[in-house]
Amino acid sequence: VTHCADDFVDGIKPLPVPVILKGLASGLTVAGIGEVEWVVTADDGSFYSVRLPAYYIPESDTRLLSVQSYLQHVGNMKVSVDESRLKLSGKYWFSSAPTVTVLYASNNLPISN
Repeated sequence: VTHCADDFVDGIKPLPVPVILKGLASGLTVAGIGEVEWVVTADDGSFYSVRLPAYYIPESDTRLLSVQSYLQHVGNMKVSVDESRLKLSGKYWFSSAPTVTVLYASNNLPISN
């Protein structure tokens, strides 16, 4: 989920049927869908590009990434979790991906900048 149209690499496509979300984004209407690219800083200081399908929701005030959806999309990645952080590591398609650690915010959700 993203509120930023600039996140989409190949534009935003309309949905054939309206979708209204539940959960954290409950009640918000999806304005479109496409592939986003977010760049995060890995533990080794390198930049890691996260590309995956996402909903465009202009009324949202944040970007949300479903770790489960991401893992289903890329395969071969591992997630490890402890009381203070979430770590993604492994292989991304055919190359090694750097480890990315995301600390939990005060609401116990992993928040990346």
